[in-house]
Amino acid sequence: MLDSSVLVAGFRSRQGASFRLLELLRAQRFEIALSVPLALEYESVLVRHARALDLSRTEAEGLVDYLCQVAHRQDIHFYGDRR
Repeated sequence: MLDSSVLVAGFRSRQGASFRLLELLRAQRFEIALSVPLALEYESVLVRHARALDLSRTEAEGLVDYLCQVAHRQDIHFYGDRR
């Protein structure tokens, strides 16, 4: 899993660890796990920061589509109170 702040920092600057992680992800050096709620968070954050990242909304959504394609889908299971 990548925190959404890593995505923003990585797309904001080609310097630093965040960009390096995105490069390694693209090179398939590691795999991320992604749940539906996290994909929605990525979309919300990237669309909100699109102007600062010099991206259109369509490009931001395309980045999320890419992350969904390369990620391992992770289901989330919630366990209720077992009294």
